[in-house]
Amino acid sequence: MKSAGANRLVVVLLLLFAVALAVGTRGSGPRPRPGASPTEEVSNAIYDGLVAAMRQGQVRLYLASFGDPLRAELAAAATDRRALAAQLREFSSRVTGVAVSKVEVLDGEAAARVEWVYRDDADVQQLRLRKQGGRWLVVGLEPLRRAKLPVPYGTEVIPGLKDAPPDPAPATPEK
Repeated sequence: MKSAGANRLVVVLLLLFAVALAVGTRGSGPRPRPGASPTEEVSNAIYDGLVAAMRQGQVRLYLASFGDPLRAELAAAATDRRALAAQLREFSSRVTGVAVSKVEVLDGEAAARVEWVYRDDADVQQLRLRKQGGRWLVVGLEPLRRAKLPVPYGTEVIPGLKDAPPDPAPATPEK
């Protein structure tokens, strides 16, 4: 049977672990790169934070890409973290490319258009971001809208190029 002192030690260690976890996750996510413009910072926050977390199925990092109250809403809805991780990985496995465009930054607020490109089509989404604690966080997002690709993914740019023989090796000058 354990002593009261050992039980107290276990409780204290669990509390310290919980505090360390809370402090450690508060600052999670990508930090702006030195010398980056605000537009680059917003794009990097989307690519390095949101998209990277989705591809890896990292729920904690995914949620850290959002600002409150949106983060709190998403965290409350994510009761099964393993299922959410699987959903994030499944969604990102269908994505062949991500394009961030039309980034507008003004006074710590930003808007960006994100295209999620798949093999045959794409979805477009408008994100609103806010700079909080030195990081750009998603604070609003519109539902995905279907977009038709002007040129389907994988279309040959130069017909017959893939069947052409490889270029000959460049001649090596004699010494």
